[in-house]
Amino acid sequence: MLQNSLITGNLYITDAVTEGAVSLINVEVAGEAVISGAGVNSVLMQDSLLQQLTITRQDSPVRVICQGETEVSAALLQGPAVLVEDELAEEAAGFAVVAVETPAEVMLSGSFTTVHLSEAQARLHLAAGIIDKILVAASGCQVNAAADAAVTALETTAPLTLVGQGGWQEVVLAAAGPHQLAGIFEKISILAQDTEVTLSSGSVAKLVVAQDAADVSLNLQKNCQVGQLELNGKTKVTGSGIIAQANINCAGVVIATEKSPGKAVLSKGVTALVCGTELPKKEEPVKTAAERPKTPSKPSTSKPKPKPQPEPKPTHKPTDVKRYVIGDKVLVPGELTVTVELYAADPSGYTVEVGGVKLKYNAQYKFFFGSVEENAARRGQVNVY
Repeated sequence: MLQNSLITGNLYITDAVTEGAVSLINVEVAGEAVISGAGVNSVLMQDSLLQQLTITRQDSPVRVICQGETEVSAALLQGPAVLVEDELAEEAAGFAVVAVETPAEVMLSGSFTTVHLSEAQARLHLAAGIIDKILVAASGCQVNAAADAAVTALETTAPLTLVGQGGWQEVVLAAAGPHQLAGIFEKISILAQDTEVTLSSGSVAKLVVAQDAADVSLNLQKNCQVGQLELNGKTKVTGSGIIAQANINCAGVVIATEKSPGKAVLSKGVTALVCGTELPKKEEPVKTAAERPKTPSKPSTSKPKPKPQPEPKPTHKPTDVKRYVIGDKVLVPGELTVTVELYAADPSGYTVEVGGVKLKYNAQYKFFFGSVEENAARRGQVNVY
């Protein structure tokens, strides 16, 4: 244990520690703290201040825990590591910037400002908490966001794989890929030409292909749902996923999915091939028969027939279900994803449950979604209150 100390130089925790535990309590390191020993039994830092933390051990993960008022300005991970924020003070920074320079798995739990992935095949697992920004600069990296995890922004300049059931606010793909994506996304932006993207599962509120991103290939697999697909660059869309609305703003777009989009909106003068049909559809000329000479008509003695009255249109309550969709692919054994749309103009004030499970609400596209036990999902009993 090192306690109540100011280290003006560097601090070294060497392999002599092996798998033992190390505690730093109220310690300030002005130089660099280098960990080449310790292990899963943890390096505990409580109420401590470190400018630079570097983990170099290769053969076993090093677990570092921040507690209290601890602040680590920058952490450089050159070997397998687990970084945990536990019982931090309300205003404490904990881990701020993390740089991953190893293909070994790195696990994070807590609140992180920025994470850099600069090593090919780097593997990052966000077990819980939030990352404000992830920057990916090396090919073959994988980020796994667990169900209790969220990422505000990710930008990649290299092929990338995203897995897990976590939430993503915005993902920017600035490299051709191929990219494999799964999760709950608010927005995905495709910026590069010849980009290949596969959405294997989850949902995307809005997916945008930029104007300069020509010849994009987008594959939507079974259990994938896209609320709004905005195509500003030449794109081919395939697969069996669901598209609620496709906004097509350029020529050369082909949508060849198994199911047609719920709605396709084309800019003026733009044509597209949507599920085998060229849009907009060409109007056929109206054929008129040659006029025949009119013969005088005899006055009618019959009474005029009453005009049929149109049947009244059915009315719906705001809580009535307008649309109920079950995803085909199983994310969790024994469960299926469901999407529910109400007739309410503003459904944000309602709670929707299926099989006793409260669904999440997508404010942008006004639908509810979630993962439900399979039998309950197929029964389709929706409770709205």
